[in-house]
Amino acid sequence: MLKHNILEGNFKIANDISKKMSLNDLENELLEIAFETDNISIYFFILDLLNEDANAELHEMASTILSTAYSHVVGSYNLALNHMRKAMYLDPHDITYKEGMLFFYNIPEQLITKAQAIELAKEIIKINPENERAKEILQ
Repeated sequence: MLKHNILEGNFKIANDISKKMSLNDLENELLEIAFETDNISIYFFILDLLNEDANAELHEMASTILSTAYSHVVGSYNLALNHMRKAMYLDPHDITYKEGMLFFYNIPEQLITKAQAIELAKEIIKINPENERAKEILQ
């Protein structure tokens, strides 16, 4: 039902359906649809949700989908980085988004600098000294 409505552009109905789901379930379903169909409507649906409620979780969801299901689309990593930055800005105390930012250092395009990655890793280590991704950056 969600898939059909998104792919048909019925975002209002899809939005109503999505409100009955947990964010985790919604993200998993949208990822599955995006991988299965390769239809960019999934991203535009998330943008529609963001227009209603621009929150960190939805920006992180957009970033994840862009950097996985649509990673083959030119510019998707740049858009994904923008969404992760917005998530981090909206919820600066959640290290999940800082960890997400490190992804953009580890890709071939290296969209954040080493200095930025080190700064993020230091912030993560302050909160979670055992974080492997942050420890790798600091070595």
